[in-house]
Amino acid sequence: MVMKRHQLHYHIRSVCDRRIAMCKFCNDPFEQRGLQGHLNVCPKVPVLCPRECGLKVERDNVDDHVNESGNCPNTLINCPFKDTGCDVTCKRHELREHLTSNVVEHQIKQQQMIIKQQQMMKRLSDE
Repeated sequence: MVMKRHQLHYHIRSVCDRRIAMCKFCNDPFEQRGLQGHLNVCPKVPVLCPRECGLKVERDNVDDHVNESGNCPNTLINCPFKDTGCDVTCKRHELREHLTSNVVEHQIKQQQMIIKQQQMMKRLSDE
């Protein structure tokens, strides 16, 4: 590219696609021409939750947000009484309603499990 000397400073600072630009999310330096490609994969860019909860999460935190121990309200999770026999899987934001409306059923399942464990312990002690 041919230009006049007095235009060089402006070109280098504002127009040149080889000028160094900083990613506003991770603060890493990139040539201007490669910045858009970087933004497509930058781990610090906020992206919408894939479970459509409406939150924006840094790209590298999406897995933590949507996994069962995360905080996405739309993630499917097992009932905490699964080990006692409750097979319900629901969205995290629906769990409180499930637990509230199934208190008696969960108590019965816990009692049945305790009885089975007591019987097993008795059998083992009798051997």
